Amino acid sequence: EEEAVLCSDPHCRLGACCRTEAVTCTCSQPQCCAQGLLPPASIDAGSSAGLRVTLVTPVTVALGGRPRWFYYLATGAQTLDFLRGAFGGTEGKVLKGYRVRLTEEWELEAVLTSASELEVHAGTPSGRHTHFWTSTRQGSLARALRHRLGEPPAAYLAPPARAKKHALLEVTEVVTVAHSFARTRRVELQEGVGCCFTEDDATLQGLPPALLGATFFALEGSAVSNRGAGRFTVFAGGVGPVTVFAIDVIDPFNKYGATYKQGFEDLTWERVDAPGFLLKPDKPWRVHVGCWRRSLEPGVALEVPHGPGLHGAIAVAAG
Repeated sequence: EEEAVLCSDPHCRLGACCRTEAVTCTCSQPQCCAQGLLPPASIDAGSSAGLRVTLVTPVTVALGGRPRWFYYLATGAQTLDFLRGAFGGTEGKVLKGYRVRLTEEWELEAVLTSASELEVHAGTPSGRHTHFWTSTRQGSLARALRHRLGEPPAAYLAPPARAKKHALLEVTEVVTVAHSFARTRRVELQEGVGCCFTEDDATLQGLPPALLGATFFALEGSAVSNRGAGRFTVFAGGVGPVTVFAIDVIDPFNKYGATYKQGFEDLTWERVDAPGFLLKPDKPWRVHVGCWRRSLEPGVALEVPHGPGLHGAIAVAAG
């Protein structure tokens, strides 16, 4: 069922894979989509504590012996305290399967030195300095960098609660999910979120606590266009273990009696107790939703087959 590999594409060979044909998206626009394990042109990571997290202008810089992604936060200059509050009081948070975090001073200096064109995309004319926060603290003050084209970055101290500066964030793909024939759309699971395909108008109600905030990989299209049997491939990156959830609904016409549709019922995963977990369609009935889970270690690819009656998908939560 699982194999210790370094690539999420089931057709690749260890040490010979540099790309995968699986496509994952964070919004409906083409710039939000990319092949698995590659940086999309833009990431719509949703909202967190009042901060709209839209990430643009990716650059890849080799730091610490490996390539790392860095994105500009499109909401512009903010106070550091507001940014930290949006990230749960820390320098980073997992949003839609991507870990987003503020950069340390040495990291930001290295990125600006090797990719100085970011200064232009931040909205500041090249004749003026652009100011960026770092996660490095010095007492009650925070370290920031100012930069202008043709000049090396310069560090200084600034009050985190009052000063507003730009943010260049490191983004790590914690998990990617590929499907055998469909593209996937990343959706943060909350009460009332749409399910189970991108063209559906039904919503989920009564989500179990373990699912709140998890990333749901909805199949693009409708139930009709995705009615065949297939498989998901889940790949956890090197950030840490993740919890994988399989979500599927009961047949609304009780064609299979008290059992679930031909989706995930053959999995031997732990059943999540969720008697009030319902799919509310634009019809006079509601159907119950089944949920199963298992853990997945980093660096491991997990194949999850499903039958032709699936009305659901895979969701993943960090930790």
